[in-house]
Amino acid sequence: MKQIIVLENSVQFNSDQCDNVQKKTELIAVNKKAIESLESKLDLLTNENRQLQLEINTNNQRDRLLNLEIVGVPEIKDEDLSKIILSVAKHSNVNISADDVIEVNRVAPKVKQQGRPKNIVAKLKSRLLKDNIIFFFLKGILFGYSKKSTDHQRSWHSWQRTSCICQ
Repeated sequence: MKQIIVLENSVQFNSDQCDNVQKKTELIAVNKKAIESLESKLDLLTNENRQLQLEINTNNQRDRLLNLEIVGVPEIKDEDLSKIILSVAKHSNVNISADDVIEVNRVAPKVKQQGRPKNIVAKLKSRLLKDNIIFFFLKGILFGYSKKSTDHQRSWHSWQRTSCICQ
């Protein structure tokens, strides 16, 4: 009789163990489905994030197409940056008005060098204005505004002295 009770207890213990294993297996299956669902959502969000980053980069690039950057202009207290931009345009023989300049600021360069002034960045109304200023500025430097070589050299040396590079 004792052996039957011991055997029944043993069978009950094994049955309980099987039930526990079955519950854990079911829980693992549920967790696996949840993990697969989360992985799927993660993939979707990762792709969406990548797409949004591309859109942001594209928008930033498009916005920068209107920017004219001038490097090497010394900083002066209470300077009028709009006048500097208008002066560069005039020097380039491009007629623009103050209304053509949307915004102008000084910004620190990516790689800061001691003693070097901050760059001037102007957002213009159109890319054509920016391109004309750069084109005619560089044309004036490289080819001069007159056929005299001394004028050409003067423009070139003046440009080198101020280190004014338009980007």
